[in-house]
Amino acid sequence: MLTSLFSVIGFFRATPVLLLLLSGCSSELTSRLSIVGGIESPNNSPAWSSTVAIGKVIRNQDAIEWSCSGTLVSEDLIVTAAHCLYDVKSPSELRVLFGNGTNSPESVISEVESFKSFREEGYRYFPNFDVAWIKLTGLAPNSSRPVKVLTDWEQLESFVGVPLAVKLAGFGQAATKCPNGSTDCTGIKREVNSTLRNAVDTSHFISQMVLGPTPGYGSCFGDSGGPAYVYLENEWYLAGVLSGKSPLMNTKEVLKSGSICESGESIYNFIGPYVNWIWSISGSPIGSLSDRQASKPSNIVDSQYMDLHELIDEQDFRKSSWDTIAIMIQHFKKNLPADNDGSFFLDTKRIAASIQSWTDFAYNGIYFNPSSQKLRSYQIADVSPLKYLKSAKSLTLVGNRIIDTTPLGELAQLESLTLGNNVDHDSKQRIPWRLEFLDKLTQLKSLSLANNKLGFDQNAIPWSSLSSLEVLDLSGNVGIDLSLIPWADLQNLRELNLSKCGLTSVLDLLDARSLVKLNLSQNQISNLEPISKLSHLEELDITKNPISDFNSVTGMHNLKAIKHDQDR
Repeated sequence: MLTSLFSVIGFFRATPVLLLLLSGCSSELTSRLSIVGGIESPNNSPAWSSTVAIGKVIRNQDAIEWSCSGTLVSEDLIVTAAHCLYDVKSPSELRVLFGNGTNSPESVISEVESFKSFREEGYRYFPNFDVAWIKLTGLAPNSSRPVKVLTDWEQLESFVGVPLAVKLAGFGQAATKCPNGSTDCTGIKREVNSTLRNAVDTSHFISQMVLGPTPGYGSCFGDSGGPAYVYLENEWYLAGVLSGKSPLMNTKEVLKSGSICESGESIYNFIGPYVNWIWSISGSPIGSLSDRQASKPSNIVDSQYMDLHELIDEQDFRKSSWDTIAIMIQHFKKNLPADNDGSFFLDTKRIAASIQSWTDFAYNGIYFNPSSQKLRSYQIADVSPLKYLKSAKSLTLVGNRIIDTTPLGELAQLESLTLGNNVDHDSKQRIPWRLEFLDKLTQLKSLSLANNKLGFDQNAIPWSSLSSLEVLDLSGNVGIDLSLIPWADLQNLRELNLSKCGLTSVLDLLDARSLVKLNLSQNQISNLEPISKLSHLEELDITKNPISDFNSVTGMHNLKAIKHDQDR
């Protein structure tokens, strides 16, 4: 589904979220360099007493992989990034390190009692909601001290544009590429000052802190979940939790793979809105500057939306339509606006205008995560926002869990449609496609219903409305009944794929006389006599069928290419 190395970046060290990121080393950086471009945390720094390392136990190696950072906010509670806890099943898998280095004999390692992410499957919404807490089995060491949390959005905004007013810390790498043999490029608590370029709080970029660019100074792999501190009223406060970097909110410099850390850019989640949730669920009190929680005006719009930009402005992230819009916004990573500096995605009218100009949209809701070697769900359930793709000529929806397809009938300009594998990833239950809407798509030239395991009602397909159809793919639908398709009505049909359908006979294809290309591979067909009546046929694939007599097709006048197993 992701089309760029930097579509989603969360700064794990060694095991990055969603994507296998960069590795290797760079000889031009000395061992003095830090978080990137910073210093080891002195004992008068908030990082010295409250920044911790988060690790995962490697059972078969009797070791701990220190992959993230975090912040002590109560005597037994850590806040970190939710993506640092992806695929963690039990608290016994986690460890928290207090000290200045993961290899320091003076560091103290604590076990974990419980943990919780703000949203399950939070990776779907990156960089939103990337907040989690970890509760220790006991109290933090005496040498540590919890830091208070900034909760007021207006106070955060007062730091926007103030040079180097935000302190970042973590145990991550000192450079995008560490020198060969380096022992201190990572795993040492370091800090650096950065500038808060923007505080963003919109419907789809919720409570985000955009840091940098401060070239040569910033966060890197292993700093995920680490703190962004601000100094207010003679005291340090935790303001943000590191998520990573995003080409949607950062500048184009963040895309330079050789110096992703040196770009000095990053995205942090403002911690303020999460304080009540953390306190109420974990049971651990959190100190703050005031009792006022971060908030923003409500903008819940009526379900009958007038314009797409109003739908984009919808702030109720519990709605399924919000999820779909979020996915559509992430789709911009395939083709970033030429003038994007992060401001484009703050203007919902510009976003809406760009979306409405798209001529194609392709989305696969199931992604293979190479880190965990597991499938991960990003499924769309609500296609109502897709009805605004008025310029779309091509639409592909595979691996989703769509129930109501009616809105797709409003895409009157659609010429190519692919619908596949509609199944709820969590329950593994297949969801039948409702295809009645096809009667509205009179311009449709290509239709693929491949690999649905006959997850649609053949009788509900309005074939008489698909007279413009030129390409039809029904492969991977074992048990399909060819007699239910009025082939004579599909007078423009040129290409047909019926591979892997469990067919034993093709007698019902006699009326598909306009076919030029036919794929019948991997079926149980033994008699090709009906195929000989398709006089326009130029290409035929009949591999992996129990056919012994090919005479009926080898003499076809227009047949230019035939694939079969006769010579095997």
